[in-house]
Amino acid sequence: MVMTAFEWAAAGLILFGMVLPFWIMVIVTVSFVRQANAKAKQELARRSSAHDYAKLTTEFGKFVSSGQRFNGPGAVAYVRELKSFPEYRDTTLLLLEEFNVSGTGKFDQVFRNELKEVEIYLLGLDND
Repeated sequence: MVMTAFEWAAAGLILFGMVLPFWIMVIVTVSFVRQANAKAKQELARRSSAHDYAKLTTEFGKFVSSGQRFNGPGAVAYVRELKSFPEYRDTTLLLLEEFNVSGTGKFDQVFRNELKEVEIYLLGLDND
């Protein structure tokens, strides 16, 4: 069976006029949707990070200001957790400067060392 010029033209128009543009649009749409999803995930992670940081600093403030006996392991845990928020390093450094550890116990020494380590870690980060 031999195809005529009209049949070749019709097949070409169908292929290049409908099929290829359809698949090109599918590929372009999928790429745009993936980019939009990636941006949405980044924004959600940023918002979640800000909420978690605010919650951590609030709880840490309550923990420190409570009139209870010094809880060394708890304080060390809070300070170590501050390392996971490098995007808020300026406020974290200001917060850590407020602490003056005057005790001589084991946990006081561990807390003092942890404060220094977190400060050194945050000061060593590049500016974003």
